[in-house]
Amino acid sequence: MTEFPAIITGGGDLATFLSANKPAVDAALDDAGALLFRGFDVPDPQAFDAAVEAYGEPGFTYEDSLSNAVRTNVTPRVFTANEAPPTTEIFLHHEMAQTPLYPSKLFFYCEIAPDKGGATPLCRSDWVLERLQSEAPDFVAKVERHGVRYTNVMPGSDDAGRVRAAAGAAR
Repeated sequence: MTEFPAIITGGGDLATFLSANKPAVDAALDDAGALLFRGFDVPDPQAFDAAVEAYGEPGFTYEDSLSNAVRTNVTPRVFTANEAPPTTEIFLHHEMAQTPLYPSKLFFYCEIAPDKGGATPLCRSDWVLERLQSEAPDFVAKVERHGVRYTNVMPGSDDAGRVRAAAGAAR
């Protein structure tokens, strides 16, 4: 079984690494589903923006997603995860699943690590589906037959305390 997420360790500038190694990075991403870059020099959002640009795919701004979550752009390609207070719990979710337009790849970056907690959980949805098919085949069949409908009730104004999403740079 492929390690998830696959970990790529290195040093130096992440933008330079991504630019020089895009085919290998793409192959590792296709295999694992998610990559974690460790040991690279990404000191600030501008360096992270440069790394996403160096990856070399068309940009996808948060605004392009038509999402209604409250986010603030830090650079053209980097935006805050959310504007909620640190006490707000963010549940596992499919990033931008509620939007009609979404990127094919997402980059996440942590500028200031918390003293405790703060990890972004990742989950392979294909593995979840395989387990559901094995443990709850009737439920999976019902969902396949009837589909799923989501309802989103929007407040009259932005309420950062109710934000339930995580984000980064989208491609």
